Amino acid sequence: WNSNPLNVAVNNVPQASGVAFPNASGYVQLASGTYPVTFTDAVTGAVMLQLENVNFTAVGTYTVYAIGPAGALGGFVTQDD
Repeated sequence: WNSNPLNVAVNNVPQASGVAFPNASGYVQLASGTYPVTFTDAVTGAVMLQLENVNFTAVGTYTVYAIGPAGALGGFVTQDD
């Protein structure tokens, strides 16, 4: 892994900070809706990955992943329940 830790924001609201590989943040509660999810470098503040239009429903539990090497991150969302 060659990336600095990541900060995570949903709809521009910080939800997790300094998440380093191979760790994960805890779950956070969100209002249902469709939001952008942004991963930024915790050291430089640079946007590393932005997932547009992620749909979160009121009855769902989700995990949002950032995977891959720095400079080529990809992301996906799973529904956990």
